[in-house]
Amino acid sequence: MPIRTEDSSPGPRLSIGLPVYNGARSLRRTLDLLRQQTFTDFEVLLSDNASTDETAAIGEEYAALDSRVRYVRQPRNLGAIGNFIYVFEQSEGRYFSWMACDDFYETPTHLDLLRAQLDAGAGLAFPNVNLLDLAPDGSITMREHHHLSRFREATTRYDLSRMILRGASHPVYGMFRREVIARHLPYLIADAGWSCFNEGRFVQRVFAQERCAFVADAYLNVCLHPGSVSRRARPHQLLRDFARYTWLAPQIYLEAQFTPEEKIKLLGALGARHAPYLGYLCACVVAERARRAYASVTLRPNPPPPA
Repeated sequence: MPIRTEDSSPGPRLSIGLPVYNGARSLRRTLDLLRQQTFTDFEVLLSDNASTDETAAIGEEYAALDSRVRYVRQPRNLGAIGNFIYVFEQSEGRYFSWMACDDFYETPTHLDLLRAQLDAGAGLAFPNVNLLDLAPDGSITMREHHHLSRFREATTRYDLSRMILRGASHPVYGMFRREVIARHLPYLIADAGWSCFNEGRFVQRVFAQERCAFVADAYLNVCLHPGSVSRRARPHQLLRDFARYTWLAPQIYLEAQFTPEEKIKLLGALGARHAPYLGYLCACVVAERARRAYASVTLRPNPPPPA
């Protein structure tokens, strides 16, 4: 379907895309805190990726409770990135924000703080992050405060691009101008089939080509758990997809409007960050295959004794 632009958007000022799969243990908290935001001109598109838990009942309950919530159940699982793309394409706001079903905003003014930066001309406004551990029963414990505080030092597009090279794709959960996502969405679509690192090129292109603003006083609480995509992936899958990403990422900085000196520094920093992790993944793949080979030998039944 054609992607709506800011000029053609007749709906609420902000659309929040909330793709979810089996998120029943934390979805109520996420939606309750969303509904308490001081900025109220938004819609929530809750796209259920064919969940097998109580997600559907919760989604239908909140859609009946709050007219700003739209619940859609997918007839089949679209994949994580497929569902991310779906909620954007089906949304109407001239501003857009993705949100994970396990995560939640720290304060009721979160959306207002980010929205003010977009009103002032930013293409992406992104918050600081607290990292929490999510237990199977839905309880949470703090792991790390101020995870993105390094961005306080960034004052230029070059500085922001240098900082994002240090890792973490959490800015994808900031607030975008609709046309910014539309410009760079083809990269997210192209990488949708990877098992991990799908959002890497998309986020780095936005940082390299758009005006981005770090909102240090807004906090997104990000919940980590064993069921996340990156933790389910096998070492060989991680190696394959990170190698793809490493091969494609330099083009981001070659195409951006940086000075030749800045491009050289960014490409050098990119290589310095990627090489150790590639080496680590290679070692993990060798270890995994060695364990599997050993198991195949030791678990093989002994041949019968000679007659």
